Amino acid sequence: MRQMFSAATRQVRPCLRHVVRPIGSSSRSPNQVDLSKPWGRKAYELVDEAKPFHPKDLDVGVPHLQPDVALANTKLSSDAPEPSKDQYLEAMAKATSGPQSHVKLVEEELAEEVAAALKKQSDKVLTAIAKAEHLRRDVESELSELKSLKVLDLKSMCKELGLPQTGKKDSLVQRCLSSSKLSSFESARSAASHARWELLIHRQACGFVTNNNQFIETHYPIPEKITFKKTNEPPAKVFTDQLEWWQSKGRWR
Repeated sequence: MRQMFSAATRQVRPCLRHVVRPIGSSSRSPNQVDLSKPWGRKAYELVDEAKPFHPKDLDVGVPHLQPDVALANTKLSSDAPEPSKDQYLEAMAKATSGPQSHVKLVEEELAEEVAAALKKQSDKVLTAIAKAEHLRRDVESELSELKSLKVLDLKSMCKELGLPQTGKKDSLVQRCLSSSKLSSFESARSAASHARWELLIHRQACGFVTNNNQFIETHYPIPEKITFKKTNEPPAKVFTDQLEWWQSKGRWR
């Protein structure tokens, strides 16, 4: 680097001397340069008193690695032995096979199977509950439609279905209600209850003992039964003839 700088200086020096040399003069010593001018002082420093080059003058912004550190790194990299194929295979065998690794693998597989079985049973319960809820909504919508009808309309509907036309409005609504929808809801509700009982047993067998029943009842609620108000209506009396009716009423009273 120093030789390159010296060669560059030798090439630039005649040009600088020509710049500071006045017109018409063949040569002028460095002492004859007009040092009162800034460019004259700079030319004098560059041509006759050029400082020797030093690497520290280059501001590259990157820290230089010390020689001893580089030597130590080289020594460490050269002294470290390369692992043999047998050592590599032995290390891989220890990492992949062993009692602890086998037990851990079995535990993970067992946990996956248990989780898959519980998820399958949970999906079964949720499907049965959704079906029961859908049927319950159908029954409730039909009940609301029947309750909005008048008693005469309900009696005519019972007459068309071949059902008794006596009683109050609640009993007439209960008779006119579709028995197929109600029976479908009841069967779906019982199926959902049975599936939830199976999930309870599965969780109990898998070790979920604490608050198992409470967890099942909270997260898997079964739709409630559809109940009707009981009406204490006396049974319709069948009269044999008109005399019996007049005697029971008693027109003389």
